[in-house]
Amino acid sequence: CEAMSGRAKCSGCGEECMGEAVRTSDGVRHVQCFVCEHCGDSLRTQGHAQRYGALLCGPCSTALFSHYCGEPIVERGAADPPHGRHVGGCGCHGAVSGRHLVVDGCAVHHRCFRCTHCNAELGSSYHRFETSLLCPRCYASMPEATRRPS
Repeated sequence: CEAMSGRAKCSGCGEECMGEAVRTSDGVRHVQCFVCEHCGDSLRTQGHAQRYGALLCGPCSTALFSHYCGEPIVERGAADPPHGRHVGGCGCHGAVSGRHLVVDGCAVHHRCFRCTHCNAELGSSYHRFETSLLCPRCYASMPEATRRPS
């Protein structure tokens, strides 16, 4: 926070900033206007992100803009329900950030991409069976009549 002596306008409310204000990437804001634009929580004591011009607290930024493990990669708003569809039983449904896999259009943590039957980590070689993803060993152990090309 800093004391403002000029006639800067608050980028939150548009009113003139006098007294204590916070300098942000989009200008200056009254201390009371330095809040998450989604939930209204103060950003003075927590990290924040600016997405599409909006200041957001960490939890709202994650909820609104993260991909979720095992679910389709889409940008969604807070009112959207979880999609429910996931990759072959894989995925913890936690937020995905940083390096991850994309399987059938779904984001998946490396640690969550596992065989549905034995829980072994899956690499580039895996098989689909109905709604499951199987490692080569589990797929090979299935009766041949049950297997189908994947």
